[in-house]
Amino acid sequence: MTPRSIVLDAGFIQAVADADAPGHADAVRVYRELVDGYVARTNRLFALSTVLAAHPTATRRGLFAPVEVLYVSRRHRSDSARVGAVVSADMALVLVVMDRAKIRCVATLGHDFDAFDLEIITPAPMPAAGPAPGATGEAPQEPSPTI
Repeated sequence: MTPRSIVLDAGFIQAVADADAPGHADAVRVYRELVDGYVARTNRLFALSTVLAAHPTATRRGLFAPVEVLYVSRRHRSDSARVGAVVSADMALVLVVMDRAKIRCVATLGHDFDAFDLEIITPAPMPAAGPAPGATGEAPQEPSPTI
């Protein structure tokens, strides 16, 4: 079976790496699931070289060790400049590199990729902590009869 190839976008990578980033807990939860798939050989994880370059070498070799690098070339930048009129320059670059690498799946925290024909992995927010309904220790009350 061919493993599923997944690009981790810049926002997702940042949220995993930075404990203070919005969405950190959700991103880490999804990243763990993706890494479990990597270990089971059902996932191949990728990120653009420009995204990984923003993180220290120790982080790239440690936390992001399972992530393969998609190197960005001048040709990618040139092609993305033509697409850039429709979307942001960064988004265009990701789309061009994904197209060239024939990758159709992206892990993201946002909705930037929603308009494209891609499989999107985004974390569903965890439910808020608190007692479960009916877990207050009180017996459910019957509605009072109306006269």
